[in-house]
Amino acid sequence: MTRADLEREYAAATVDWAEAALELTDSEVATAVAAGRETVRRWRQRTGVPSSTHRRGLERLNQLRHVLENEFDSADAAQAWLHMPLAGFGGRTPLSLVTNGEVDAVIAALDTTTAGAFV
Repeated sequence: MTRADLEREYAAATVDWAEAALELTDSEVATAVAAGRETVRRWRQRTGVPSSTHRRGLERLNQLRHVLENEFDSADAAQAWLHMPLAGFGGRTPLSLVTNGEVDAVIAALDTTTAGAFV
């Protein structure tokens, strides 16, 4: 397998996870990783290789996946948290931040929670 093949697989797997686990649309995934909707479609179809900028966005989504899987006992618990309005986000839900491209803020909040603080 070539590096390009591996990057296509990585991008497709990340998009598939975001759509399945977070129930994000192509447009929402695109916003989360600072890409266009057609770019996300190409990744899902394994016909496009992410640029270095887009790869960083995909890495942030994968980091979110890792933190969610390690922080919560179940996918249902993670989903409940993602849909809960939080004071630390001005009453917004973590998922709304993700769909607005603020994945890092959600990861930071989970890291803070893991350390024993509350968001």
